[in-house]
Amino acid sequence: MLKFDTHIKYVVCRASQRLYALTQLKRSGMSTADLLRYYKSMIRSILEYGSPVWSTSLTKQLLSSIEHIQRRAMCIIFGYDLSYKVTLSITGLPTIEERLADLGASFFKTEVSENIDDPLNSLLTPSSPKKIMTRSKNKQFKQLSAKTKRCSNSFIFYGLKNWQ
Repeated sequence: MLKFDTHIKYVVCRASQRLYALTQLKRSGMSTADLLRYYKSMIRSILEYGSPVWSTSLTKQLLSSIEHIQRRAMCIIFGYDLSYKVTLSITGLPTIEERLADLGASFFKTEVSENIDDPLNSLLTPSSPKKIMTRSKNKQFKQLSAKTKRCSNSFIFYGLKNWQ
């Protein structure tokens, strides 16, 4: 059974290590704009790597552990005087949950549903059911449906349901 717990723990650990460098840069007097640039390029990129595939399968606990990294980064950059929502509005950054949803939607729309040659496109069933001849009689098959919640939250099912 495929779970993303181990991967998320690894990602959070790597991003936490980079937060130490962000703290040191803040102490050295780096500007807020440069600190944000460092966060986006060196920390957030770690958090988002491969996210279109795994973000739809995250539990609330795993998602909050990723969000916690961004909260800590905003506290380092702006200090503990401002709330998380205020720092996001100042910077124009979305929450990690919103960002991962946007990345997944844009990946699904550009790579899967619009690109006919994409290998993932072969996994999608046609929008209208086809008649298929079997030995016993003609049957009309419906589109695939997920039998479990976990399967319905997988990238392909989730994308077909929410982003198409």
